[in-house]
Amino acid sequence: LSEINTEQYDHLLVAYARESSKFLKSLIKEIKPDDNTLILIGPEGGFSKNEIKFLVDKGFSTISLGKSILRAETAAIYVASVFRLMQEE
Repeated sequence: LSEINTEQYDHLLVAYARESSKFLKSLIKEIKPDDNTLILIGPEGGFSKNEIKFLVDKGFSTISLGKSILRAETAAIYVASVFRLMQEE
């Protein structure tokens, strides 16, 4: 995580359903098609609280992908699909 170069991104998001009050659905409308967006999806079991604190300190916002708990592989496909759908409107 410490090697992530955040300067090249307009939006820094990390999927963390445990304490997030923001949903991807509400934020996606603020992201323009030409914006560079980085969304981190944690491993099975999610990020630790220390990892989330580190990422938030680096400028990431925590987001929820919804009420369902998704596997890491499924979450990545879900996020890509949501972006594709919302950015084509």
